[in-house]
Amino acid sequence: MKDVIRKEIIYDLGQIQSLLATGSDPEQIRVLSDHTISDVAAYKDMDMITITVMIYALYKIYPFSLLEDKEQVLKHVSASKVALTSRNLVEYNKQIKSLYTFIQSKSSSVKDHLESVMQAARVKKGTVLLGHGLTIGQAAGLMGLTNWDLQEYASKTSVFEPTRETMLTSKRLKVAYTLFNL
Repeated sequence: MKDVIRKEIIYDLGQIQSLLATGSDPEQIRVLSDHTISDVAAYKDMDMITITVMIYALYKIYPFSLLEDKEQVLKHVSASKVALTSRNLVEYNKQIKSLYTFIQSKSSSVKDHLESVMQAARVKKGTVLLGHGLTIGQAAGLMGLTNWDLQEYASKTSVFEPTRETMLTSKRLKVAYTLFNL
């Protein structure tokens, strides 16, 4: 794992740990999730994707099922942060997997809800990646989706709407001529 990615994940884990420990508004967890998606677009790293999807999933199920199990979730988040800080990637991956398993094990309805939330998170964050300039193929590949899954959802959003030109065509042409010394 690249050091810059490791540091960003440590930061994100610290943020989610702080938000959960203080019982913050779930909307702040969504804001953190939105922050992490820009890192996914920048680095295109699977570990960043895992953390982004996990944070978004926690945002979606926090009000319903994590209130009584907050301490257990905090334990896994804290242990994964400590492991990553000490560069113990095996333990880090184990803790992240344990966190997903713990959330799924709480009840069958939570498991079903989490699976749908995880799929929805991938689709939603994939659409955000489109807004960051990635192609459908790149965004779908990063999020583990088919192009069709992503395209179906993205076509219903404003991501494919044409943008308004902010500079006149004649002015853009002049700029191009000056760039190429024509």
